[in-house]
Amino acid sequence: MPVVGVGVDIVQAARIGRLLQRQSPLRFARRMLAPREVEMLMAAFEQHAESLHQPLALGRAAGSALPARPAAARGDAERLMESAAPWERRLVDYLGTRWAIKEAAFKAMYPRMHLDWHQVVVAKSAGKPFLEIAGADGVRGHVSVSHDAGLVVAMVVLEELRE
Repeated sequence: MPVVGVGVDIVQAARIGRLLQRQSPLRFARRMLAPREVEMLMAAFEQHAESLHQPLALGRAAGSALPARPAAARGDAERLMESAAPWERRLVDYLGTRWAIKEAAFKAMYPRMHLDWHQVVVAKSAGKPFLEIAGADGVRGHVSVSHDAGLVVAMVVLEELRE
């Protein structure tokens, strides 16, 4: 099968964490995820469903003001995520992984097709992520993801299916 494209993206998990300090995880998710993915998110974090409606309080006491300027140094970013509750770290990884996969898919499909966030659906089968791309019939996406040192790396290879 011919390769349509290859895309790679890397995301610092703390960057997603800082975004979730400014807006609720659910608002962020609705902008980035397709409706079916938002349902998967809600099911995965069912115990914390109410908390998804409020910005995360990473690295600060609940209710305190955000720092005037986000910390840019790698050490500060690592401390930000260390202060998070386990479910918050899992949420940041969950959303960061989907961000990286979608960005890699955009790069793999360009210039053949310009995708938007809701056209790419990331789902799992047997624990492995796969893609569904609306409007890209006859294209199958292969996904590989790695997490290390607060980073998420995603690689997407798109192949054209021939009958």
